[in-house]
Amino acid sequence: MFAIGLILLVTGLPLSVPLFGPPPSSRCEEIIEPKCRVFYNRTLFPNSLMHYDQPEASVIFHHYDPLLSNNCSDQLLFLLCSRYFPLCTIYNNTLPPCREVCLCAKYGCEPVLNHHNLSWPDDLSCDGLPNQGGSQLCMHYGADCNYPATTSSDVVTAEMTTASSLSARTTTYQPTTEIQLKCRAPAFVSHRKMDSFAEISYCKGPCKSLFTDDQFTAAFDWLIAWSVLCLVCVLFSLPARCVGKKRFRGPEHAVFCLAICLAFVSIGYIVGASLNRESVACREEGINKSAVRTGETFKESAPCMMTFMLTYYFSMAAGLWWTILSLNCFLVFALQWTSKQISNVKTFYHFFVWFVSLLLSAIVFAMGALDGDIVANVCFPGNQNNDFLTGFVIIPIAILLTLGTGMFLVAISSRFLRLQRNARLAKATENGNSTTNEYPVTDSVGKPMKVRMFVFTLINSATYIILLSCNLYELSSRSEWQRDFLKCSQGTKICSKLSQPFAVILLKYTVILIPGIVIPFWTWAGKFNLVEKCYWTPKECVQAVQARQPVERIASSQV
Repeated sequence: MFAIGLILLVTGLPLSVPLFGPPPSSRCEEIIEPKCRVFYNRTLFPNSLMHYDQPEASVIFHHYDPLLSNNCSDQLLFLLCSRYFPLCTIYNNTLPPCREVCLCAKYGCEPVLNHHNLSWPDDLSCDGLPNQGGSQLCMHYGADCNYPATTSSDVVTAEMTTASSLSARTTTYQPTTEIQLKCRAPAFVSHRKMDSFAEISYCKGPCKSLFTDDQFTAAFDWLIAWSVLCLVCVLFSLPARCVGKKRFRGPEHAVFCLAICLAFVSIGYIVGASLNRESVACREEGINKSAVRTGETFKESAPCMMTFMLTYYFSMAAGLWWTILSLNCFLVFALQWTSKQISNVKTFYHFFVWFVSLLLSAIVFAMGALDGDIVANVCFPGNQNNDFLTGFVIIPIAILLTLGTGMFLVAISSRFLRLQRNARLAKATENGNSTTNEYPVTDSVGKPMKVRMFVFTLINSATYIILLSCNLYELSSRSEWQRDFLKCSQGTKICSKLSQPFAVILLKYTVILIPGIVIPFWTWAGKFNLVEKCYWTPKECVQAVQARQPVERIASSQV
């Protein structure tokens, strides 16, 4: 029971030593408690509570798990760590927590104890602690304390069931037939409110959740296969870009840049699938236990940050280049721009795409919005927080889809109206009935290029529609999947089969890479033999390029 779990804190732990300061024969050592490693890495023992070693302190520390699961204060975890696993400074002594930290934790959590006829533990007494900014140094954590408002709906209830259900957290009325979910095993308590699992704040999911080991293996194989295919297609298309520079200087330049971005996205997925999950998307929280990596710990993992840049930054850049391609379609079809005119604004295109992508990535970094994607084993925003999924994934995709598809439809409509007008004028001229000075409008760009632009833009529109649909489906259903998983894991629900979005998630990864796989069908058009020579016979490639240059000059002069 909740009360039984907490009564040890107030009756069996009297203080017989000063609150802080190193006892005799103190020693510095690495912290073994995962919850405290997010604050600092080294601790001093014996501590001021006369716990000789960390295992001894850990036993008492975990008596507070029910209170931590209650999330009564975001300062409680830091206070507990500073008392039971005190920071070891470079001078082989420690610093006490600031009085404000203690008062904040006490203000939020003492009502919970009082509700069970318990008082605030002596171990966590705020008497004698130094004030922040005073003459004595002390440790302060996080932002200024926001004291929670107490209302009639904030009463904490306790379930008198089993020893595993020591904690309960109820902030709103729940039907008696609905089992109240709590952030307990297999989930992990987090000290960030923005971390959420099954709609429980201050909670993060386990590394192995929702999916089986066989599904994880199948996902890795699937991702590697599609990523390698996309990467090979893009790399095999590069010689066509080098051979036909003039051909790629206009509308098709955006296609080449999009392909490069998708190549980096593929590399990100390959890196994630090649590394251990605990080194990228997950973080060890104890022996044989690991939680999803969240924004509070992503800086500890270089592979996490690397996969984030490869997948998020370049996927956003690829989406922007597709929007640029749609804009080029509009300029060519509707406004009759030439390849040379489009090439003149290429520098602006590059600045816009790379700056916007970098700005989005920087905001994600600053807000700590990236977390672990346990299926792809990469770091990406929105895997633990629905607000981040909406703000940094769904809304950007929706904006890109709206702009890209809108400009594409306007371009096609303009093209259709122009063809109708030219046909009408041609028919009137044949019949000798033309009474105006209008003449058919000639194309500013060759027909083959227009066909390729139309097909490629159509494919990208379809992929982004599917991608947006997958993310919206995940947003609307993920909390339900997580609740079912917790109920099954905690034995409160008999589950024959969890509602697992495995196919939807695999589809989401696949459609991102499809445009990169289609790239060769554009670049190889009329140049397959030349591309092959550039890889296998470089000398023949040079001769072929020199032979084609006069032809390309003539073609470019006619554009």
